[in-house]
Amino acid sequence: QNYRSTKKILEVASHVISANQQRKPKELWTDNEPGLPPAVIETYTEMEEAQFVVSEIDKLVGRGEVNAGDCAVMYRTNAQSRALEEAFIRYGMPYKLVAGTRFYERREVKDIIAYLRLVQNPYDSVSLMRIINVPARGIGQRSLDELIQWSRSQDVPEYRGLQLLAAPQEDGADLPFSPRTVKTLMGFAVMIEGLIGQSRELNLLDLFDAVVKASGYRQYLAGLVDGEERWENILELRGVAQE
Repeated sequence: QNYRSTKKILEVASHVISANQQRKPKELWTDNEPGLPPAVIETYTEMEEAQFVVSEIDKLVGRGEVNAGDCAVMYRTNAQSRALEEAFIRYGMPYKLVAGTRFYERREVKDIIAYLRLVQNPYDSVSLMRIINVPARGIGQRSLDELIQWSRSQDVPEYRGLQLLAAPQEDGADLPFSPRTVKTLMGFAVMIEGLIGQSRELNLLDLFDAVVKASGYRQYLAGLVDGEERWENILELRGVAQE
């Protein structure tokens, strides 16, 4: 017995799974109402699919048949929410993600965007502070605080402070960092400088791939329990760059 679905939905489900020869035969039934017959709509892209879904909700609400809060959109993976969210935004229709985080607010999405912003503008201190130790490079909060304070003492942005570390120091110059920290910070600066150089020749999609590769972000996600799901979000963001 099924308690969630209508009779029409169970009828469709039964026809679909009846073709599975490896499944033990069983009959799905419910005491619920028959309900409306399900509709199968074929679209060619995820954006076209999302636009159709949101436009149908817009029509139903516009005709007064339902309230917007009565409608739900279900999808299989988190990465699929991006196209739907953008469609809702284009239609100016409020939406709420249940038990989830909006696509552009997901940690991995914000990380890669921060890398791209930093490559475009290395003096973007907010983006710099977000990803200077993501993936982990051994740059702790104490080192970051020291970098901020030292850069301010030199009256320069934090990224310029990183560049100054690579410059020859005068004898007796007082740096608040250990040799190991200086080496790590310089390594990060060299990586960003390399990406900045590549950005002058690469298109956005190729630059996206270069950022993911140089940062080691794919390997970083592979070590996380939910890394595969987060990687799907990165691929979805890559699709945005490709568009």
